Amino acid sequence: MSKKSKGTRAERELFHQLWEEGFGVVRAAGSGSTSRPSPDLLASNGKKTFAIECKSVKGEKKYFSAEELEQLHIFANTFGAEA
Repeated sequence: MSKKSKGTRAERELFHQLWEEGFGVVRAAGSGSTSRPSPDLLASNGKKTFAIECKSVKGEKKYFSAEELEQLHIFANTFGAEA
């Protein structure tokens, strides 16, 4: 399975988990393929809204670069979400 397929599968799994927890969820097709900040998922339960960058890893941890975090925060602040 390719890295892209694994990532897509992880996004879909989280998508369904969030729905089961009472969140409305949108998967952003093509996130990461634009020069503008764009998260993988947007989730809201009417009280809280989250911008989510989803990564699939072999181990227990994934470290994000400062630039990745900055881009996620830029989007979240513009959208009115939490990162």
